Amino acid sequence: DHPDVATSLNNLGLLYDSQGRYSEAEPLYKDAVIMMIKIVGQDHPHTQIFIRNLIGFLNKVIEENKTDQLSDYERIQSLVSQLQQADNSSD
Repeated sequence: DHPDVATSLNNLGLLYDSQGRYSEAEPLYKDAVIMMIKIVGQDHPHTQIFIRNLIGFLNKVIEENKTDQLSDYERIQSLVSQLQQADNSSD
């Protein structure tokens, strides 16, 4: 576990995300966030960037109705539900 590895995972997630390869991007974003929390903590600025990247990615997947491409990982599904509820309440 090293911050540079987490950064590489995040960056590869961004690349796959930009290519529409959502099922491949999601675990990279997730692993990058988990790794950074473990290494430097949740409040570290880099961790916060990775979390924002993950949330932005999930919002994009929700907007494109491609949530079926996401894993069944409980925390990801919980975030998706929260983001969908927040979107529905702002309508």
